Parts: sequence; C-alpha cells; structure tokens
Amino acid sequence: LITVSDSARKSLEEAGLKPRSFHVIHNGVDLEQFQPFVPDREGDEVHFAYPSRILPGKGQHLAIDAVARLPRRYKQRATLTVVGSVVDSIFFDQLKVQAHEQPVRFATDVVEIASYYQQADVVLFPTLLEEGFGFTAVEAMACGKPVIYFEQAAVREATGGLGIGVPRGDVDAMRDAIRELMDDPQRREQ
Repeated sequence: LITVSDSARKSLEEAGLKPRSFHVIHNGVDLEQFQPFVPDREGDEVHFAYPSRILPGKGQHLAIDAVARLPRRYKQRATLTVVGSVVDSIFFDQLKVQAHEQPVRFATDVVEIASYYQQADVVLFPTLLEEGFGFTAVEAMACGKPVIYFEQAAVREATGGLGIGVPRGDVDAMRDAIRELMDDPQRREQ
C-alpha cells in the first residue's frame, strides 16, 4: 500500500489496515510554478495568505479571527488574503460577514494560485482537518514563505518541522505567532 506520509500510514494502521507492506511516497510540488519570489514593497505592511479550498474544516474563520484579534497597531499593518475555490457557499457568506471591517480580502476560484503564495510574506494554515500531507504548507515553503500552522503530525512531517506550529484550534497562539513574525522581518526571511 502506498501512502503520502508516515502520519497517514500510522492512521491507516490504527484503523486496522494491515497490508503486507506500506510505502511512503511524499507528494511533490511543481517547482517551476511554486518558486521563491520577493514582492517589491516598501514600508512595514505584512501580507498574509491562506490558500486552500474554502470550507469549514480548513479553518479560514480561525485565520480571520486571529487577524481580528491583533492589536490595532498590528492590524493597521496586516492584510490577509483568503484564496481558493468555494466548496461551501454558506460558509463563504459567513466568512465575508466575519471579515467586515477587518484587513481581509478574498480571491475565489482563481486559475493561478502560486502568485498568491509569492505575494505573501507569511502563509497561514489553520486547518482543522486531519491532513494526510499538507500541500498548503509545502507549496508555501517552495515559494520561500514561512508558515504558521495548526500542529498536526502530517503537516509537521511535510514541513520537516519548519515554520511555526501552534496548538490546533488555539486562535490566540496563532495571533501571537502572527505578531512575532510581524515584529521580526529577519525571522520571516530565515
């Protein structure tokens, strides 16, 4: 049986699947499409992006909440772009209400998503779903962007432990990690 991560293999074993052997072959990323790019910006504004399918399990509402909880002086320098295809239109309508008067933009059903990673300074990945791999995190890293993610084994494995993992569902911890990277441009680059 072939699976995309050691974490997925362990989950399958715990569910009772006992093939003769498991092989882990990690997913790849198209490095011609997802490659580093440094936006040409002046000032101290920090752009965040969350590229993913838009549905409740992906946690876009938690990314918006983390940005909304920033102190005013941070919020004035932050922009979050939620980008991806809308899977749940009711949830998307709720996100638009939640984002009212917050530094949040939406880009839906885009053809080319790599540019959103490249234009970001930091990528957020607060998924609540039990990910098998964590494409969002790996695509961000391929673009040279730091990732703040909700801690889980598959995402930690896919990123090699890089980025900032915060406890799953802990919006205050995500807000604090956002502030930390806003305060430290050198750490963002690192």
